[in-house]
Amino acid sequence: WPDEAWHVRAAPSGLFGSPPPTPRMEQVWKYVYDFKTRCWTPVRTSVCIEPMPFSEGANRTAHYMTDQNGQMWVAKAHRTPAPKEDVFREVAMMALCQWFATHYNARNPPKRVTFVDAFVIGRDSGQYMACEEWMPGRFKKYNNNGGWRDLDRNTPHAFAHFTYAFSRGRCMVVDIQGVGDVYTDPQMHTMERRFGKGDYGHGGMQLFFSTHLCNPVCVGLGLSPFPTVCSGTQMPHRSASSASPPPSLPARDGGRAAVQACA
Repeated sequence: WPDEAWHVRAAPSGLFGSPPPTPRMEQVWKYVYDFKTRCWTPVRTSVCIEPMPFSEGANRTAHYMTDQNGQMWVAKAHRTPAPKEDVFREVAMMALCQWFATHYNARNPPKRVTFVDAFVIGRDSGQYMACEEWMPGRFKKYNNNGGWRDLDRNTPHAFAHFTYAFSRGRCMVVDIQGVGDVYTDPQMHTMERRFGKGDYGHGGMQLFFSTHLCNPVCVGLGLSPFPTVCSGTQMPHRSASSASPPPSLPARDGGRAAVQACA
């Protein structure tokens, strides 16, 4: 499911300048994941999904969606039919990332982090879409799954480092992006490579540490500046001036910043 950069589309004006038709409410199944029980709960509900995407990636399109209570969400659809298991796995991964965020915040870092709420909807047409809370504000990408990182912030990279240490080298949260420290659409590297094509496993963790420079947040959390990466091989500690995207694996989005409509 790796995505390329998201590109915002202009709002449609309709045929010959007339306003586009207003989409109708439709009945869907909403599947909510409980991380503690590892169970999905289906609920019948109504939503209104804009047919025209407001943003597009290489593999998915993003659509405005309003629920029956008037709350705004973002529904993401695969361009080509994808197994529904991929969609459910994506939302389950978001729940796991939030679990890491809870443990990170318990260490009283300078800035707390969180991930947006997410769930799956199943339409009567058979289409499944991952849905997440709409975030107003300036959207920014801080790192990707191929070793690239933004140099302006400390917290996103310290959080990624923390997930590796807290899991004892079994997994890591990367591709961190969002509004401030409210994150969305992450990727995880796991030793079992269980989170899709963007999960590079051990190699992905090596890519992160090949460019990571421990910052004051890492130090405050007691994270080792010279972590041993899974196989027992110690990765070199790079300085900020030497950090550059390694070319050995394709990045999830080519290192370009993701874009949401409010950017």
